[in-house]
Amino acid sequence: MQISTKKVLGNYRTYVAKSLAGEEAYEYAAVFTLGKAKCESMSGKSLAEAAALMEAGRLFARAEENLQTTSAFSSGEFLENALSCFLKAAKLKVTEVYRVLLVLFTLPPKSKAISKDGPMSLSPYIDENGEITQGSIAEYLDEDLFINLKSLILAHTSEDLNSLDITASFLQACLDSTQRGILQDLVEQATNPPDDVL
Repeated sequence: MQISTKKVLGNYRTYVAKSLAGEEAYEYAAVFTLGKAKCESMSGKSLAEAAALMEAGRLFARAEENLQTTSAFSSGEFLENALSCFLKAAKLKVTEVYRVLLVLFTLPPKSKAISKDGPMSLSPYIDENGEITQGSIAEYLDEDLFINLKSLILAHTSEDLNSLDITASFLQACLDSTQRGILQDLVEQATNPPDDVL
């Protein structure tokens, strides 16, 4: 069994970050957590990267809070770093929703074949055993969003138009206006498929 250097490095950074946070050295813990986010990014795990960025943001916020409670001078640098981490994490999560919608939108009509790996993969949402494992997408997404995306994928691939419509109505509350537009187009395409399929 070959262990990835990136995974070992990421685990080491997690260990060091937790140790530093335990010693209330939050700014240093945040830097190591940013290193973990970079490892996740290099491994192509965008939602794991987002989770690490959220943790780094929380640690930077704690560092800023510590500075303010000790009456030390604060230039606001830790607060700026926290906001930057939170914004990057939010962007990565929004990107995942776009990815799922666009993969479904580009699936050929009546297609049951879903790619198991790569950017077109939806396999984390349609895992047969339904278990949430360490590092799975469900671990990083809001539970309602994950369940609604999973339901959307299952309804779309099974061509259950009633379930697709119901799931789309529930999912709309979790989406921005552009994502809602893509979702409406997806439901419309499933309901009224084009006659001229390439």
